[in-house]
Amino acid sequence: MATGTVVAVNGRIEMNSMRLKFWIPALLLSLMLGGCAGFIPLQRPQTAQITRGADQIQVDNAVGKATLLASHTFSANGKQFLAKHYDLLTGTRQDMNMRCHRRRGCTPVFYDVPIMDAYVVVFEQPSDKVFAWGMVEELSRSPDDAVSSIMPALKASYEAARRKQ
Repeated sequence: MATGTVVAVNGRIEMNSMRLKFWIPALLLSLMLGGCAGFIPLQRPQTAQITRGADQIQVDNAVGKATLLASHTFSANGKQFLAKHYDLLTGTRQDMNMRCHRRRGCTPVFYDVPIMDAYVVVFEQPSDKVFAWGMVEELSRSPDDAVSSIMPALKASYEAARRKQ
């Protein structure tokens, strides 16, 4: 009789530790993902609404709730500029993990991973009008010399702004 009671107690203890083994990682995962919930990437349809000469209010309306990563001013070619940086969602890729169980074997678990690219909107100062917009590397290779010539200064200023954060 006493042995049966001990097994029942051990069974309950084992069951409680199994629950903890499941709930602790689930709780940590939900906390980590909850931290990402405040990040909203820029979407292609939003970028289609940005035009040269638009002011900051028009651009802010176009980008909506997309998360602004950084905003900084810089000088190039004797002019002042304001740059606003975003992450642009350019696509997704599918990754896989294996979930293995002692009795049921392993099953693949597929999930989508977003692919982002650096996107910037550059305003000429003091007019506050859009001078250039696009993916950073795309603008660096722009056939418009006025745009491509400011990119080294923009990149240096952005790196300095990121180090301050």
